[in-house]
Amino acid sequence: MPGTAMHHMIAERLKALVDQKRGLGELSDEDYEKLQTLLANPLNQAYLFLGAQGPDFFFFNTRDWPPTLDFIVNKVLALSDFIDGVKEDLLGLVPDPIIEVIDALGDAKDQVIQSSATLSWLEGTIGEMKQILEGLKASLQEAAKTYITDLINPFNQLSHPYRDGVRTKNILTGEWGDFDGEEWWYFDALHYRKTGQYAQALLNSSALDSPLHLYAIGHLTHVAADTVGHAYVNLNSGGPYRSHGQRHRVAENFQDVFNYHLYTNSALKDLGRSQIHALYNFKYAGIITPVGDENPLPPPDGVIPDELAEFIANTINSTHAVDESAPGGPDFGGALTADDVKVSFRLWYKFWRMTTESGTIPAPKPYSFSGEVADVYEQAMENAEGIADYLSDAADAAGSGGILGILAFLAALLIAAVAAALTLIDFVLGMLTVITGAGIKYLISLVYEQVYAAYQYFRLGVALNGLALPLTESINEPVFNQFKDPSIQDSTFRSAATLKADMPLLRWHESATFATPEIHLTYPLKLQSADGAAKHGERNPAPVAPDSYLGKHSDWYAWGPLQTDSNVVDNLLEAYQNDPAQHEEIMQKLISGGVHEKNDAPLGNALTLTEDLYSRWLRGGRIPDFNLDSDRGYGYLAWKQPWDEDNTPDRIVVQPKDDGDVANAHDQIVRLQIVGKGGTT
Repeated sequence: MPGTAMHHMIAERLKALVDQKRGLGELSDEDYEKLQTLLANPLNQAYLFLGAQGPDFFFFNTRDWPPTLDFIVNKVLALSDFIDGVKEDLLGLVPDPIIEVIDALGDAKDQVIQSSATLSWLEGTIGEMKQILEGLKASLQEAAKTYITDLINPFNQLSHPYRDGVRTKNILTGEWGDFDGEEWWYFDALHYRKTGQYAQALLNSSALDSPLHLYAIGHLTHVAADTVGHAYVNLNSGGPYRSHGQRHRVAENFQDVFNYHLYTNSALKDLGRSQIHALYNFKYAGIITPVGDENPLPPPDGVIPDELAEFIANTINSTHAVDESAPGGPDFGGALTADDVKVSFRLWYKFWRMTTESGTIPAPKPYSFSGEVADVYEQAMENAEGIADYLSDAADAAGSGGILGILAFLAALLIAAVAAALTLIDFVLGMLTVITGAGIKYLISLVYEQVYAAYQYFRLGVALNGLALPLTESINEPVFNQFKDPSIQDSTFRSAATLKADMPLLRWHESATFATPEIHLTYPLKLQSADGAAKHGERNPAPVAPDSYLGKHSDWYAWGPLQTDSNVVDNLLEAYQNDPAQHEEIMQKLISGGVHEKNDAPLGNALTLTEDLYSRWLRGGRIPDFNLDSDRGYGYLAWKQPWDEDNTPDRIVVQPKDDGDVANAHDQIVRLQIVGKGGTT
């Protein structure tokens, strides 16, 4: 799935097209004007932008997580809280108040300060900074272990949802048994099953002049962006999300920050300072106050309107069977409530707000490294206990520029930076009566610079582990280059081009690799067996992505010069109606033919595919059930279920809960079949 910022920028561009009465195909001028009127009101824009995030915010639906896995969400939220706390500490170390007091001395700042009142104030202020630094050192040391060096990859704890919550069939009696003990969660379900039917139900159940229809349109952009975009991320990762989850997260997070910096319509090109979370706030009225304002606008709470929460929950429950009395039981574990939607949004909004404000700490200010400052700094560092040796040992362990040990080295750098700052501030406190005012000013600026560097090292470390977005200042770090374009080599001199023919590749096995915490920062190995056949890959490689995705930044699939071939989409729908035994063969032929012969990327970009799908809905046609994670390959539909009827209604009409049965509420998802040349599993 493309990252949050990529989905946002795609929705931004669709909004701009709607303003020109474009982007939604055969919509009439009158209907375009209805949408324009809605979007002109800032209070309605959150509907479109949240819709563009699709089901991704259900990652934070902790009620849906098995107890053994909810630590993943908790770890992400705890990290967000920690970063927020570090930011507060750093603001207490900004040297501006000291600089202002010393600059107010005029020419006297070049002399040793004689005023006892000024010296007393400096001693108290710098003493408070020392206390903050001591606390920061302890917390960063612990956090470096928790989130950087000793992290157990949480993404590898997830099994693939192909096998979650399925039913088994007795081959002798033909009867379907009970669930295998696990229930699907809706973050998965809405990516893997009935994706087109759900998108269609959202459109059907919302009037065109209602903000709810903006949500439905936004969701359609998510379907389109995932369909064409996840193939790009899979190519960049070596395989699907559930096989290479940590590498996926690093790639998507980096591409969010990188593309926002290059392509956002906003004047501020820094995602971490953008505050675009405000556009997802349903109280946003067009004004965004600076971070730290006493009366922030919009209010920093994540509250979703009752009407929207109920709309989402009812549509999900109506599209997926949740009735225990239905033939064969429910599709998934149970109904989703409006309260579930509200809690998921509140936690997601907290994460998104912190993410888009996480870079909002002042950068260090230039200072004059005079002879006096240089002498004091040199003396202070001579007194620092073992910092140089500590860094030297870490550098030796990290090797000579390779990937091994990079996380440990980053942890060492951030701890050393804080230790150096603490040593320096101690030295300044002991020499207040012998250093000039200008010297104090520049040395305190140097203290802040050290701590600012530590914060950047920490952010880079957690970004390389996939737990947070990198800072914009880090987008040109060499280790990230491979995520700018799948044709760029990683540190082992491999790229997606060398692996593409054998994708999707399976998950790493430690016995097959140099087992290190950095393994996800290289492409998966393609091993060879004695007979030369590829190992640790799918038995039947699929066209994971169009060839043109190589050599392009990830904006290519989003709004690059690609057009959707409606005939290919028609053929995909036709293939979906065929016998499951033919499904894989038909998909291979259609997509391979489209990718390699007629049109390199026949599904187009996210915007042209959105337009095609919306036009189909306007004509009363069907939106395909695309597999939004593209796990098997580019353009594949959700896996065919044996009991899905070919005459499933084109339109699923969602009725209020109390108005009787809902059409198509009980078409069952049962034991899935993945059919290929190797047989059925």
